Amino acid sequence: RRCGVGWVSVKDRRSATMHGYQAAYGAAQQHPGYAQHPGYAQHAGYAAPQAQAAPAAHAAYPGYAGYANAAGYGQPQAAQHQQHPGYGQPAAPPASDRPQNLNCSGCKHETVAQIVRGDFTLHSENHSKPVYKKNGQWNGLDVMIYYWDERDGPNFSGWWFGPKVGGDQVWAYHPDKENVPPPSGWKVPYDGPVDNTFILTQTGGQAAPQAAAAAPQAAAYPGYAQGYGQQQAAWGQPGYASAAYDHAAAERQRQEQMRQEQMRQEQARQQQMQAEMQRKQQEEAQRRLVEQQRQEQLRLKREAEQKAREEQARKQKEEMEKKAAEQRATLGVRKVIQKLRLATPENFDEITQELQTTLSTELPKCGAQSQIVKDEADKGLEQARKCIDMVMEQRKRDAEKKEAEEKKRAEQEALTKEFIDELTDLLETAEASTEKIKELGAPLEKSEDAPEKALKEIEGIVKAMTEAAQEAKASSKKCTDFVVEKGTAMREILAVTGPQPPAAMAAMQETKNTLAKLLQRMGVLDKSTDTLLATGKVAKDEALRKAAAKTKTAELTKKFNKHDKDKDSFLSQAEVTTFAKAEMGFQCQKSDLEKIWKVAVKKGDKGVSMDNLYLLKMTVGAAKELQRNQKRRAVREAKEKIVAEARAKLRAKIQEVEFAAKDLDAELVKIEQAVAPLLSKVRATPEPAMLKEADACEKLIKAGHDHVEKVREKVVAIPQGFDPKHKEDLKEVVAAETKKLQLHMARSDNRLGRARNLTNCYREKASRKTAASISKVREFALKLARQHGAKNSLSNEQIFGKITKKQKIDEAEFVKFFTSIDQVLKELEFEEEEEEKAEEAKEEGEGEAKPAEEKPKVEKKPIEQVLLTKDGLKSFFASVADPGTKTLSKESFLRLIQVYYKVVKDTPLTAELEVGSGTSERTLKVREVLKLLEGPSTEATMKVYRAKVKCHKDGVEGWATLAGNAGTAFLEEGGHLYKACAKVALTDSAEEKESTTMLREGDVVEVLEWPTKEEESSLLRMKVKTRIGGKIGWITQVDEEGKVLADVV
Repeated sequence: RRCGVGWVSVKDRRSATMHGYQAAYGAAQQHPGYAQHPGYAQHAGYAAPQAQAAPAAHAAYPGYAGYANAAGYGQPQAAQHQQHPGYGQPAAPPASDRPQNLNCSGCKHETVAQIVRGDFTLHSENHSKPVYKKNGQWNGLDVMIYYWDERDGPNFSGWWFGPKVGGDQVWAYHPDKENVPPPSGWKVPYDGPVDNTFILTQTGGQAAPQAAAAAPQAAAYPGYAQGYGQQQAAWGQPGYASAAYDHAAAERQRQEQMRQEQMRQEQARQQQMQAEMQRKQQEEAQRRLVEQQRQEQLRLKREAEQKAREEQARKQKEEMEKKAAEQRATLGVRKVIQKLRLATPENFDEITQELQTTLSTELPKCGAQSQIVKDEADKGLEQARKCIDMVMEQRKRDAEKKEAEEKKRAEQEALTKEFIDELTDLLETAEASTEKIKELGAPLEKSEDAPEKALKEIEGIVKAMTEAAQEAKASSKKCTDFVVEKGTAMREILAVTGPQPPAAMAAMQETKNTLAKLLQRMGVLDKSTDTLLATGKVAKDEALRKAAAKTKTAELTKKFNKHDKDKDSFLSQAEVTTFAKAEMGFQCQKSDLEKIWKVAVKKGDKGVSMDNLYLLKMTVGAAKELQRNQKRRAVREAKEKIVAEARAKLRAKIQEVEFAAKDLDAELVKIEQAVAPLLSKVRATPEPAMLKEADACEKLIKAGHDHVEKVREKVVAIPQGFDPKHKEDLKEVVAAETKKLQLHMARSDNRLGRARNLTNCYREKASRKTAASISKVREFALKLARQHGAKNSLSNEQIFGKITKKQKIDEAEFVKFFTSIDQVLKELEFEEEEEEKAEEAKEEGEGEAKPAEEKPKVEKKPIEQVLLTKDGLKSFFASVADPGTKTLSKESFLRLIQVYYKVVKDTPLTAELEVGSGTSERTLKVREVLKLLEGPSTEATMKVYRAKVKCHKDGVEGWATLAGNAGTAFLEEGGHLYKACAKVALTDSAEEKESTTMLREGDVVEVLEWPTKEEESSLLRMKVKTRIGGKIGWITQVDEEGKVLADVV
């Protein structure tokens, strides 16, 4: 609830005014006829003294008493009137309770503040709540305060500032759902944070018709008069009035007397209260006078402080202007120095003169920076001269290189022209041979009505074409051999990469086009020769076929005439029977003759003519086939009888084997149940337990394999015991009957194979897990050893001497050393100079030290600390011990503790530790491997760690930055680990190239001897040790074709 310009709870207001309302109501309830006296509510005497003592903020809120009475305050005897309708029921705040005028002030948002600041007047109503409009527009827009309910969702419900009610454009928002706009807590803009300076206050009174009719005494308590008026309206209901007028007139007179007596008493109390109020007003006036004096003192103090601040600001401004002038002069000189660094030989002298001129004019203005700027100018001039010398030298080298390239290009063009000329001559010779073949085969090209060539003539032509084709192929082979012999050199010439002069590029493209045409002509040669030769062979084959057909026709005519006894050019039935028996070995029956006569004898002919002899042979052949079919059917039926008998015996044997296969299945199920959960237990199971489980599973798999072999032997023995002469007949039956068992055995093998693969995978993961834990211990232990050496200024050789006095380290010495050194690995950190300066300033008493300016902190990954147990160190020692021994040699230890880096981001390699003092040797490229020689050491200027390293690529030494001061990493520890990019052989010696031991893609190895190039084979070979299994051998890192087989991890 809102009261005046502040906010209080109903409970607070009740406690402040309850006694006054009870007194007024106590006097009124004893006089039932009070509803007939319209002026009754005008008597200020009915407000108790306690009501006058209420806070001023409460009394200034019109209608407060109405709210109090509606809620039941000041009605201790309301229970007596509960039977009257409408008595004591809460009423909604009337429209007259809404503030008529509001004022908006504050607001941090500059744009929104210009829009919303000002006075607002009650304008209308929206969603049962008031709408206020600003007195005046902003840029032609109205400014409205309105409420919006939850019809569009709870997120859009609340009070809004906008140009129109319910519009899309809004400036401020409050989620409150009260009946009037809230005074504070507004979000500006509507989706921004709460602006605590944004205040909404009431600036005018409220319309109260009841208050207008109240007496002057009630005007001091407008809330009471309004509330009382509402009660009077309720008690004026017909039911209540009729009950009051049932009393006698005497009772009315008595009550009137009592009322007048109470009014006199109330007037006395009012006079007492007025005196009390005058006393309080005097006290308030005195308090205000004291406050004014205090405010005046504060004003004078603020004015003095303001003058002091202005004086300090003036001095600071003068100092800043002086520094700005120095900075401008310094910047002017440095711009020329930067320009000098980018100078070319053509403009070097001009820029040098400009630098001298700038120094003469600007150097005196640099103040304290003069000497520094002078040194920078001298250094920049010296560096520029060196750069110019380097540019001139480079130009000289480029000119020499260009001359050499032009000379080489001329030689290559001569070789190319010679190659093309020779190849063209060879092609022309081969093409001439092909033309000769075409000329020899021309007589074979005839039209359909041309007379056929004699067979001997065709054979002669084909023979000549074959000889010419051999000559053409020999010529074509010369072309091919020539290209094979000189093609490699030509490919090298034509494969030149990089920028080339336009004329050279055009000549090269023309050469490529010419060669492509020549090669195309070579391809056509062999095809043309083969096509022409095939044409001759086809003609020869056609002639031979026709000759054979004539010969066969002559033989058939001879046979026909032989059996045509009556020489009537027809074969009678008797003659057909003789022909079939003599020539075709078939004895014709009467039914066969009838079929022959239907097929081979025309109507009206006496028998089979020579023209239909082929029909006779066809019909006799069909009859012969029918006879053979009858014989085959008899043989098949006998075979089926034998097979049926054998099938019954096979079925009995198969059932016996099936019972054995069921037992095998039960055993395989046990194996599968044992291996199924293995991979899911990898993460939670320790390595020793994993190895034991793998051994147990392999034992089960071996037993299962033996069982499978026994069942397979029974399957193989099924066809044994039958008559060997029926072996071929039963072969298909046995295969069909045992097919299910064969498939069952194949599935059993697959199931065992899957179980074996799972077990091997589980064992491999156990090995990888062991290797990972050993690697973790190894990495941490070696870092501790290096930290110990750095802390005590010990070299790697001295660390070895501290571990042992002998030539080799044994396990006990190894474990003892690593358990005796500091077990906590610490980070390298820089001291903050700003904090030191602040502390020094505080100690010297220069006043309060200003806090150091905060720089963005780079989040560092915390170092993981590893617990080094004796068992872990023993496993670590066993993994690095020399092969076949239980000791670690000095050479192996130094290789183990040596630090290598790999480049993860391109970074310069400089000659000196300081970043700006040394010249750059070259740029380190990503994935390069570096050997640590010295450091890491701190570089104070840039606040970075740098290390002196040696590049494995070319042996160049220099200083490189590990990581930038913004957290960007350039180098990371590593480089001594390689990963196989493909299958690669692991050989026992560097000379061997093939081996049965193969590294799989992804296997990780540790470098024992770095890659070296073999002169004969151009292979890069290196000696390595596998991380899993610890096998030592040689692998090819890059093959002869330049393919990388192993790369840095």
